[in-house]
Amino acid sequence: MYLGIDIHKRYSQVAVMNDAGEIVEEVRVENANLDDRYAQRSMTETVNSAVKRSLGYAVRARTWYREFREIALMCVVYNIKQAIKQ
Repeated sequence: MYLGIDIHKRYSQVAVMNDAGEIVEEVRVENANLDDRYAQRSMTETVNSAVKRSLGYAVRARTWYREFREIALMCVVYNIKQAIKQ
């Protein structure tokens, strides 16, 4: 079995073909509209800026796991600070 996807701006064409080269199924699907989601980027940038201003710009850890853990803890601390303010 083989799967082929032809991606266009508004839709994608998906085809499934068997080993003999015959098309088993063909479907046209609409792509997700990401325009609504993209508008949320400014909110994300605002939160990133606020976290950096209140907790600092630097990550002191050197390994990937510890960097991830440090950033996650920064987010937890920031959320706790916001909850206390309210």
